[in-house]
Amino acid sequence: MDTELASPRAGCNAYRQARLRGKTPGMHRLVIVPRYGGHADSDWYPWLRDELFAGFPDLFTSVEVVEPEPRDAPDIERSVAALTEALDSGGAPTWLIGHSVGTQVVMRALAQHQDGFRAAGVLLVAPWFSIDEPWDDIVPWTDTPIDTSRARDAMGHTVALLSDDDPFTADYHGTRAELEARIGAEVRVVAGAAHFNAAMEPIVLGTLLSLRAMG
Repeated sequence: MDTELASPRAGCNAYRQARLRGKTPGMHRLVIVPRYGGHADSDWYPWLRDELFAGFPDLFTSVEVVEPEPRDAPDIERSVAALTEALDSGGAPTWLIGHSVGTQVVMRALAQHQDGFRAAGVLLVAPWFSIDEPWDDIVPWTDTPIDTSRARDAMGHTVALLSDDDPFTADYHGTRAELEARIGAEVRVVAGAAHFNAAMEPIVLGTLLSLRAMG
């Protein structure tokens, strides 16, 4: 497992080293796209925002949550439009985090963007291209192709976090291979993280700090 690579300690060390090199401060913003049914106050999203502002206040000038729409049965077109509008609304370098179906929204929005937008960096948490037992509302997401070549061109450096016991996608080896081949993601596998739904996910924070230190 690659847990140590994504640990909070490793992320904090990378952040400190980047600060010593004068790399991290700047007018950067973070946009989070939640999972199916997720919202700004669910899962680890409010915890991550609070941790960033309290412990690393110079990393991001804003942390925004753009929910898939509608929340209880996300639609591809509406969800992509909502994220595209958010991307177009700010001129600062933008870092993206997608969680589960939010990773699909991120990839699809970047693939379809018409104005040459390029993310400063992307963190995909529990990403997937297929689901072991898809339900009706999720089938369009698994069956509608993504232009991953275009998405890759717009993603900047991309890190993906997978769990070895995700209840929705058991074959994490296959998911890893697909992410590496299709979007060039740096994939980190975390033991026992399930679908990354906890109220606090230090692995997400540590990985984000490491990713942000690169830019």
